[in-house]
Amino acid sequence: MAAGYLLALREGLEAALIVGLLLGALRRTRHPEMRAAVWLGVGLAIVLSLLLGLALVLFGAELEGSAEAAFEGIMLTLAVAVLSWVVIWMQAQRAAAHVEDGIRKAASAGQRWAVFLTAFLAVGREGLETGLFVAAAAFASETRLAVPGAALGLLTAAVVGAGLYFATLRLDLRRFFAVTSILLILFAAGLVGHAVHEFNELGWISPVIEPLWDVSTSVGTHSALGQIGAILLGYDPTPSLSQVVAYGGYLAGMAILLASRLRRPLTSPRTSPIG
Repeated sequence: MAAGYLLALREGLEAALIVGLLLGALRRTRHPEMRAAVWLGVGLAIVLSLLLGLALVLFGAELEGSAEAAFEGIMLTLAVAVLSWVVIWMQAQRAAAHVEDGIRKAASAGQRWAVFLTAFLAVGREGLETGLFVAAAAFASETRLAVPGAALGLLTAAVVGAGLYFATLRLDLRRFFAVTSILLILFAAGLVGHAVHEFNELGWISPVIEPLWDVSTSVGTHSALGQIGAILLGYDPTPSLSQVVAYGGYLAGMAILLASRLRRPLTSPRTSPIG
């Protein structure tokens, strides 16, 4: 549940910030009549994103045996790839500025369809990512609590986003995204290990040594600590060598990429009020 909550909170907050920027741009350019087009685009994007996430979870639940393992392994790998891209390459302030500029031009030209499309694509991208991530979290969790956790995360993001828009609170967005990025990298490493485990079962990747160690009698996945570790960090009491190598290799690779990004100078403000 915690993984679904964290994923949905981060992506939901980004979406809420974008909606706030769109509405703020319309207010500053004095085009309040365009708000309906924004909300129509946002609403459609949310519905399609929910349908995608639900479809992925239900489709995966219907599969059995090797088909289920293959589907889950591929979905987990895809989620890791997208999640890694989001963490490293997404520049929230720059993306927001680009979206706000687009909505200003569309509103000034009186193009309702362009306003709708800008809102739909901006929020839809976040929604599609959320649907994919939550589905991957559900596959990695035996209890399937990722879905209700995601719903709670989206609700929290909506409340925080509304507070930011009405200037009732200020949030250090850079620090928030930095902390959640670290947590999501650890979660993604767990997805890597889980995906390799599925591929080990299929024979697509050799386990090399299986298990590399066995601590199931000390901290098994049926214990509270084991379940939390499995969901958030991909903990496996009996991992194969290929799982451990993939897990460590992913973390090392992400650390190198993040270090190269952090060397770049910061030009955006630490806080980013909307309105």
